Amino acid sequence: MRRLLVLILLLSAGAGCARRLRPGPQANTINVEAEAEIGQSSEAALVQAQRQALERSFDLFLSSPALSEHRAALEEKILAKPRDYIERYQIISAGDRSRVRIRALLLYQKLAKDLDSIGVLRPDGVRGKPRLLISLRESGLGAGQDSGRASEALRRALVEKGYEAVDYSDKFNKDHQKSGELSEARAASLRHGAQLIVSGAARVEPLRDQRLEGYHTYRATLELKALDAQSGQELASVAQEASAVDLTAEAAAAKALANAGELAGERLRSGLGSRYQERQEISAALLGLGGLEEIRALIAEMRAWPQVAAVALDLISGRDARLKVFGEKLSADELAALLVRARPALIARVVENDAHYVELETLRAF
Repeated sequence: MRRLLVLILLLSAGAGCARRLRPGPQANTINVEAEAEIGQSSEAALVQAQRQALERSFDLFLSSPALSEHRAALEEKILAKPRDYIERYQIISAGDRSRVRIRALLLYQKLAKDLDSIGVLRPDGVRGKPRLLISLRESGLGAGQDSGRASEALRRALVEKGYEAVDYSDKFNKDHQKSGELSEARAASLRHGAQLIVSGAARVEPLRDQRLEGYHTYRATLELKALDAQSGQELASVAQEASAVDLTAEAAAAKALANAGELAGERLRSGLGSRYQERQEISAALLGLGGLEEIRALIAEMRAWPQVAAVALDLISGRDARLKVFGEKLSADELAALLVRARPALIARVVENDAHYVELETLRAF
């Protein structure tokens, strides 16, 4: 039901036609109210009210500690130009002539984009996680012809935990197996924007086991180092063995290499953990949860969860919303479980760990 407005004045050229602004999200905007003292200048009061409307929306994107930490940047880059983030507004006079109150349609997606561009939206662990370039040489039966069994398994193990990794092993296997390999890897890391180079070698050999007559057993050995692409400084090293059994020698050797790569990926993450926090972004779609205030309350609650580093509004339309959740060693299925416990009316519809996506819907009684 519309609230009765005592007086509506549209004062800006961009305000559009004189139709009332209803509470709640509208298209790409959210509705925010704020007020300021009129004092000597009504224009200054209007600007101050616009700033207040903008500030009132900050909690949808940043926690209180983040707001304090980045206050200077927010003042300079965002609050200095509040009108850039307001599609249109109304001035509401409600009897107290010493104050001006406005209702503004805030361009929240533009605000989120600009917060991200100045480096305050994402927590440090997400923003700073390195991109890796993998260059492993493989030898022996079962070694891949292109990227390699071990290197591909290593890449998957890293990507599943939120790292970005480019497998360049096929290039090095074919062209750079001698003295030029590391220099070529550094050049490739620049082309691909990688901060770390993971280089090394994997080999596989047969094992004799009379207890497994009719089967083939192979053992793979993988040795690798993680180097800073710029300085060449060694940041971590891993030596990993793994074995596998199969009906054919080729399959057993290939599985052994893949097992070694996967296990090495787990150990490499541990080795880099002291330098790079393992945080990743998960997209959480919440269908039918409620309006802006319900979403605001949930965001505030989620920020207190130990597994959550940060939460920000991504999209909102009616009772549906999508959040960006930055997790501390948090998987998509773990996030879905946390949300269901926090809001029992929610049920999980889609959970995709590899895609870092969850979708939940509110069950309502008919």
